[in-house]
Amino acid sequence: MNRKASWGASGYLLFFLAFLQLLAFPCSANQDRFPRPDFQSSYSIPDTVQMPSPSAWLPYFDLTILILVMALSAKFAIFDRSRRKVFFLSVFSLAYFGFWKKGCVCSVGSLQNISASIFSPDYLAPLALIAFFLLPILFALYFGRVFCASACPLGAIQDILVVKALKLPLWAREVFGLLPHLYLGLAVIYAATSSGFIICRADPFVSFFRLSGSSAAFLSGAVILSVSLFVARPYCRFICPYGVLLSFASLLSKWRLKITPSECIRCGICVQNCPFE
Repeated sequence: MNRKASWGASGYLLFFLAFLQLLAFPCSANQDRFPRPDFQSSYSIPDTVQMPSPSAWLPYFDLTILILVMALSAKFAIFDRSRRKVFFLSVFSLAYFGFWKKGCVCSVGSLQNISASIFSPDYLAPLALIAFFLLPILFALYFGRVFCASACPLGAIQDILVVKALKLPLWAREVFGLLPHLYLGLAVIYAATSSGFIICRADPFVSFFRLSGSSAAFLSGAVILSVSLFVARPYCRFICPYGVLLSFASLLSKWRLKITPSECIRCGICVQNCPFE
């Protein structure tokens, strides 16, 4: 019994010593049998660059076309004094900005987006759209309303259809001339209160540009185009709210279309025949 007890005590002692060894060298069990290979190379993985989709560049291409058209319009109207060149340039704008681009992006309707971005913190107008709004105004500060002359498809479609421009009475021009200011105020209020973009909804020509729309849209456009046969640019003169901003900016223009004093004989023919009075 004593011998077995002594062997039992020795066994417990050996087990205890082995356990202490494991505690003293815990990392020995985790060491690799063979050293791991160390791969080194001068190659670095390049950063992935994602190019924007082609559609993201289209507004800036349209913006470039707009700048070129307004620059040519200023040259043709003020320096070349050529009505023919201005007319053909407006035909191009009608074809491109009107029928090809379906009436968008539109500088006239952009003032609603600008109003919404100013008064609503949840709305952010795109950079290209802001440029569409500001550039015609900047051009008007230097060259007058060259946007209205050749770049705006809404004005171009009326210019093409005019047959015989009749003179309106002074009271009619003054009364109807107040409508664009009222329209401008309503458009800003509606956009600022998120009630809607009434300029785009009431656009009389977008249904013709897109060859689609409601019967009421086609009817309103047809009525204005019918009136434009005998009243030069009725929408531009008595409805367009963006034209109000351009008219204010053009008052400060350095270069503008005017009669050459040295060649004027005061016959009054230009005043009598001007379709826009």
